[in-house]
Formats: sequence, C-alpha cells, structure tokens
Amino acid sequence: WSSDVCSSDLVAEPELDIKHGVVSSSNGTVTGTTGTWAAPGSGGVPFTGRITDLAAVNGDVSNIDAGDTLRLATAIENTGGGGAYDVVTSIALPPNLSFVGGSLAAANLKIYRGDGTLLVLGTDYSASGNTITFLDAGAVASLLPGRAGTTADSTGQNIVVITYDVTVNATIDASSTLQTTATLSNYASVEGGIDFTPTDLTETANEQVAAPVITKVFAGGTLDDGDSSAPHTTGSNLVVGESMLYDIVVKLPEG
Repeated sequence: WSSDVCSSDLVAEPELDIKHGVVSSSNGTVTGTTGTWAAPGSGGVPFTGRITDLAAVNGDVSNIDAGDTLRLATAIENTGGGGAYDVVTSIALPPNLSFVGGSLAAANLKIYRGDGTLLVLGTDYSASGNTITFLDAGAVASLLPGRAGTTADSTGQNIVVITYDVTVNATIDASSTLQTTATLSNYASVEGGIDFTPTDLTETANEQVAAPVITKVFAGGTLDDGDSSAPHTTGSNLVVGESMLYDIVVKLPEG
C-alpha cells in the first residue's frame, strides 16, 4: 500500500500590534519613550535614526498646562510573514485636548516607516475625521511583513509611525488627568479580506496637568525684623511667646 501525501504551503499572514503615547511636549516631562523625538510643530522626520520597537512611542507626560502642545504618536508593527491590507486606525481625544489646526489631517499629521521612509497622504493613506485608512498603493500592502530576524524587522520597515500634534485647552482644570486612545480596528491578509481584529486593539497614553504648588515664605517674601512680634529681637531669632509672620503662597497653573 502506498499513498501520495499532499500538503499546501503555509499561508503567510500578517500579525499586527499597536502602541500609542506622547513622544514630545512644549512643556512638562515626557517619560517612557526611547530614542530622540522632534518637538511639536516641527517638520520632517519626527524621530532620529530608526524605530524598530513599538515601545519607542510608549510615553506619558506630566506637569503640562493650558496652551501646551503635545506630539502624540501611534505605531503599528507587522511581525507576520505576509503584508497587512485594509489597515484602519483611529485616535480618540478626551475633553480639553484638541487637534492643532482643528482636525487630525491638519494637526501636522505625518506617517513614516520605522526606517524613515515617508508615506504620502492621498497615495498611501487617507485621513477622515479621527480615522486613518491605509490605501495599499499599487496593490502592495501598506504594512509590510517583518518576521523576527528579517531585514524589514531589523530596519523598521515593518513599522509605521503616525505622529500628530494636539493642544491643551485654555480652561483646563489644575491636576486634571487626561487619556488619549489609539485603536486598530481592521486589517486583512488580502485586499477586501476577512478582518483580523474581531476585537479592536486599543492603546492609551496619559497626560497629567500640573497641580497647584503651595509654599511657605517669610512675610513679604524676605526676612526682616518686622516679621516677628517682639521689637527687641532681630530676624528669626525669637524669644518664648513671640510670634512670627509668614506668607502661604499658592502658585496655580495658568489654566
């Protein structure tokens, strides 16, 4: 008895993951990112060198204030063996954060591959409302494959980095905690194919507004003999029963 054993080739499928964060700010302190990121409002490639790890964008910011500008980034990586088509991602802003220019498309929106290759609006992707759709120009998947150990993986060709600028509203409350959310809602192994995200993938970033600062200083801001109640003592040299005047100063964030 003999039999021919038939097998089909393994299908090379995409596998996407997403990260989102604050990568730079006009004020405040950004933590959690890696590498060097350009300031909000600047042009050109937003990062120095290459981005080969999604963790590079995974930043939060603290001590921001009214009118500050933040640069947010969403990074999507394809670690599968096949290209990802029909990729759709979106960004949700909380109250008190708004896109610079009034819309995502106008908010200094830029998309680069991790190796520094620029993707072109209208050719490689479209932006409508708060949603970005990759167009797979020339029937080539926008999200290139990049299994571990491949050239695409080591150079960042399998990652797209989306950056855009937002501003903190002028009426923001002190100590407010804000959160932005990026969502990956669709991708397929072929154009028009089955969505690989029956459950959307989401990622968040935190933006913390500065708190009031309370300090105690000598009355009037400097020490003098009039700050104590006894006329025969000087400066802060006090006797039993003597009182001392101080100012409590509350510094409020400008918003």
